[in-house]
Amino acid sequence: MVQLSLIEIGDTVVLEDHIAALARRHAPGLAGAATRVTASRFHAWRGRPLDTRERRRVTAYFEAVVRRRVITQRDEESTCARRALVLASIQADLVTAGWTRARAAEEALRVTGLPVEEGAA
Repeated sequence: MVQLSLIEIGDTVVLEDHIAALARRHAPGLAGAATRVTASRFHAWRGRPLDTRERRRVTAYFEAVVRRRVITQRDEESTCARRALVLASIQADLVTAGWTRARAAEEALRVTGLPVEEGAA
């Protein structure tokens, strides 16, 4: 028996395009650092189509660079991102525990004293 593999037509993504798409999700300072580090790490994959597994790997690496920067840096952009992570985390935990989104948002605001973004969690 012969195993056939389907080729993903029209879904070809090269490293540079994938990193650019990831960068658009973040503030410029965070995205710039993550873009440079990720592109350097995966330089051997430049210019060729990435399969699904490789895209997941690049995404995970990029997001890890962003998280590390958010956690370790003391600039205003990172501080704001840390606050947003704390709020989102509290809200997500409360929603998972059965709270409504609105009630979870109010509680996150009460506990942290920080403004809650609409649609978070």
